[in-house]
Amino acid sequence: MKRGHLVCRDNLGMLQTDPGIAAAELVEEDHSLTQAEAETVQQAAIKVYCPDMAP
Repeated sequence: MKRGHLVCRDNLGMLQTDPGIAAAELVEEDHSLTQAEAETVQQAAIKVYCPDMAP
């Protein structure tokens, strides 16, 4: 849940312009994630918490 909220607090709209960079930022916030895991978390968070931010 916490990671999902991190995705949705993207103030720069990075999810809409470059989802790969947005996932990399999530990895920076939580070093236990790989890039692939961050992308999966990001996609799930968008569906559940902030569908308006979908790329």
